[in-house]
Amino acid sequence: MPRFGLNPDRLILVPGNHDLDRNLNVYELEYNEKKAMAAGEERRVKQGEIFLIRNETEYPKRFDLFRKCYKGLKQADYPEPHELQGLVIPYEETGIEFLTLNSAWAIDRFHPERISINSQALAKALLDKKPKMKLGIAVWHHAMSGRAEPSRSVRFRNWLVLQILILHTISTPSGGGKIVRSPLPC
Repeated sequence: MPRFGLNPDRLILVPGNHDLDRNLNVYELEYNEKKAMAAGEERRVKQGEIFLIRNETEYPKRFDLFRKCYKGLKQADYPEPHELQGLVIPYEETGIEFLTLNSAWAIDRFHPERISINSQALAKALLDKKPKMKLGIAVWHHAMSGRAEPSRSVRFRNWLVLQILILHTISTPSGGGKIVRSPLPC
C-alpha cells in the first residue's frame, strides 16, 4: 500500500460470498426429528432421514479468512458477530461517510441464495452514523440488480429499502441523545 501512497484508513473492504469458507463444519448431525424441529427453520437442513443443525458459535467463523485479510490490510479487527458487521467509516475532512455491510452473512454451502443484510448490523450502523456528514455511501458485495438472478436481486433491493425505511433514525434537535424512529411513508 505504501507503494501507491495509501494508508489502511483509505481502504473500504466488505466480505462477499467468495470470502466465506464453505468447507468449515458449522452444522451438527441430529437424528431426532423432534429435537431438530425445535431448532428453528433457519438453523435446520434436512438431509434424507437426518437433520443438520447450525452451530451458532461456529457459524460466524466462516469468514475467518476474510477477517485475517482485513486485519492485514486495515490494521483493524473485523467483527465476528454478524450483528456487529455494519461498520461506519467517516472521513470528516471531506464530509463523506461509508457504511459497510456484509451481504453474505447468511450464505453457506446449503443456502447460497441467502443474500441479505443483517437487520441488527444495519440498525447499529445507522445509529453510529455521524450527523454532520455531507454524503453517505453504503457498500456491500452483492448486486441490487443484474442479469444473473434478477428476481433475487429485486427481492434483496426491496428488502434493503424496507429495512432502511423502518430503521431510519434521527436525533432530536435538542441533542438529548433520544432516538426517534421515523414513521413509514405509507
